[in-house]
Amino acid sequence: MKKFILVFVLMLTFISNTKAAWPVRTQIRVTPTYASGTVFNTWHRPVICHGSVFGRTRYGYVAEVWMNNIVLYPGQFAHEYVYTSPADPFIHAWANIQCDWLYY
Repeated sequence: MKKFILVFVLMLTFISNTKAAWPVRTQIRVTPTYASGTVFNTWHRPVICHGSVFGRTRYGYVAEVWMNNIVLYPGQFAHEYVYTSPADPFIHAWANIQCDWLYY
């Protein structure tokens, strides 16, 4: 039983110290000329985020904007915009953004 408890405590220690990003929920807004993705930090500590916002136009072109290592403190948010011309408007947009704890 003591070995089981020791192994359990060690596993919790290793799991809590691993560095792995998690996907976050984003808000997407699509207009004919731009698409935007917004990510919020609702956690109690700073996070660092990276990822892409995509927009698909009526003729099939996929535009992308990349955000790299954006630091968000508690309560802050970040917007990313991707643009197109009015002749080929956006019809769909999505985002793939991941965040991780900011380690000092």
